Amino acid sequence: MVEGFATAGFSVLRVDVSGSLGRKLIAHVLALFRVLAGRGPCYISLNSNSGIWLSLALLAVARIRGRPTLLHYHSYALVRRRSAAVALLVQLSGKQSKHIVLGPRMAAALQEQYPHLAGRTLVLNNSGLIDPAGSPRRREMGPRLRLGFLGNLTLEKGIDTAVEVTRRLVDAGHTCTLIVAGPVSSPGAAEALQSARTSLGEHLVYRGAVYGLAKKEFFEEVDILLFPSRYRNEASPLVLMEAMANGIPAVATAVGCIPDDLADKGGRTVDNFVSEAPAVISAIGARLGHHSLQARQRFEELLGEHKVSVNALRQSLLAGLHRD
Repeated sequence: MVEGFATAGFSVLRVDVSGSLGRKLIAHVLALFRVLAGRGPCYISLNSNSGIWLSLALLAVARIRGRPTLLHYHSYALVRRRSAAVALLVQLSGKQSKHIVLGPRMAAALQEQYPHLAGRTLVLNNSGLIDPAGSPRRREMGPRLRLGFLGNLTLEKGIDTAVEVTRRLVDAGHTCTLIVAGPVSSPGAAEALQSARTSLGEHLVYRGAVYGLAKKEFFEEVDILLFPSRYRNEASPLVLMEAMANGIPAVATAVGCIPDDLADKGGRTVDNFVSEAPAVISAIGARLGHHSLQARQRFEELLGEHKVSVNALRQSLLAGLHRD
């Protein structure tokens, strides 16, 4: 976003408000003073959970200064159900505000909870945050189907579910391997991984945390990405964008914006991952080359939509969004 605003000719002052609770509080106090001292549009990347009240404080100061705001929703928890904090945020934001969401379903959910936001939302998907990866190789079915799981290894992200689905495929006679990458982030995940080493044996490969070249190599060796998340804030996970950019179809739970992102081209979504995913994985594997090509095409579609949305946002700002 900073790069996009700068490219549009705006002078951008950035305040990083992420980090631990103590750092977050200090950073928000600094941001409050910066919002008071500045002028023109104010972009706020909204916190989730109780942190939304800190974002609300920034918005209140921006409105006191008469600064129109761009409010960016990254957590689906903010739109899933009506809340006092978000209702107040919407009420304070003003008619010249823009509410940026990550997909059409997120826009529909937000407007369902707060109907008077119609016409003030902008869908900006996450594909622009991903390296397009040139022209990835097209996956073709080999002697062994290589399933991938990448992310922080927690039960919320579904590492235990990915293991169980792989076990079911192996028990059904499928020749497949689950390649897991990412840091172990909870005791439950550590136990699930240790159990998987016993139950899957040679059908499990654990790469640990991967970055840079190691991450690129992970995407090179994977045929299908598994994303069985049950994380309550899940919105539009970047790992699915990365998979599609690399021509890798995904099988994911139908949460947040994931059905919009995949759109039955970047992969498939299921409601019950354990019971439904094995058959879906088998079907994708049978036509892996076709689904690999479709996944890359879906990423390019999303990237095109992202560029259109960024341009619309720039034009809106340049046309006078800075005047309330």
